[in-house]
Amino acid sequence: MPYFPFIYQEINISLCAKFRLGVTDKNIFMIDSKIRKVEIELLWGQFSILWEMHEDVNILSGINGSGKSSILDCIASAFLHKDPEQHLTDILKELKIHSNDGIVFHFEEFKQPVKKFKALAKKSDQGIFKEMLKYLEDAESSSEKKISSVKFNFLDKNGLAKFRHNVNIDVISTFDTAITFEEETFDENVRTDLDRELYFLQKKYLDFQLKLAKSFQELLKTSPQDIHSTLEDKYKSLNLFKSYINSSFYGKKLDENNNQISFISNSNSKKIDVYALSSGEKQMLLILLTFLLQENKASIVFLDEPEISLHFDWQKKLIKMMRSLNPNAQLIIATHSPAMVMDGWMDKVFNIEDIKKFSDNKNELSN
Repeated sequence: MPYFPFIYQEINISLCAKFRLGVTDKNIFMIDSKIRKVEIELLWGQFSILWEMHEDVNILSGINGSGKSSILDCIASAFLHKDPEQHLTDILKELKIHSNDGIVFHFEEFKQPVKKFKALAKKSDQGIFKEMLKYLEDAESSSEKKISSVKFNFLDKNGLAKFRHNVNIDVISTFDTAITFEEETFDENVRTDLDRELYFLQKKYLDFQLKLAKSFQELLKTSPQDIHSTLEDKYKSLNLFKSYINSSFYGKKLDENNNQISFISNSNSKKIDVYALSSGEKQMLLILLTFLLQENKASIVFLDEPEISLHFDWQKKLIKMMRSLNPNAQLIIATHSPAMVMDGWMDKVFNIEDIKKFSDNKNELSN
């Protein structure tokens, strides 16, 4: 059964409440692992979005300030923000995220004068509004001040737990800013945001290699006759990752004798630490390493302007490389770069103006 824990607070002469729907369906294995459609009503109070997505690659284009990054941020926060309701409040009126199996996330903010709210709630056949009406009437009878307006949020995460069970969510930020001295540092060489992301990915990379080594030991025990073909399959993504890095990075190659990622100069065999790479190299390494560590699992990856600091040729190859490392990943990208789509991805581009829709913003109490 859904539950409605009310949080009541009187702010001047407004009544505020929050409604949450809990997870009720325990069948967590059947939900589709791709975003099929996103609906946003009144982002920043300016425009609405209806975005019918591809299951593989989705590229959002538009001029600066058109809302690309805000759209990606809203969608990603539904999955990853510890309090998506708080994050989305005052940014938009409504957000619905659909998979093939239905809505997996639904947030809506309602604002109404009391008189209009009562009239609409009495006409509505939805139980939540009957509950809210009773809540309002009780508040009015106990309040010394006249309540003139109602504001409440509706949050339904009924499908979110099922969806997250089957899919990995990654947000890749490639903006490289210096870490301030107040922030925690994990290594004296970690000086920027990209350094910090690579620091954590290095640990995951070590775990990834350990799993491969354990699978090798298991194969020796159980199926030694199949070890060559099986290992080739298991190491395919790792070898592909290494080939992409070695062919892309100028004057250096991966150090095969080091379990952590580091490099050797081609000219003098000098060792090069990962934190000594250029911003573009760190960015490329971060992106490709993220896809490698997904281990071909169903994933949704958000990338906001991944072309920053990347050479033109790298931009052209980037989507192909990401898809090769994990063909089960759904990419949701915001970009300004024509190069990103040159290698056969033009049919995956959505101009933000084409997915905008216009509404009369009646703010009715029906969905």
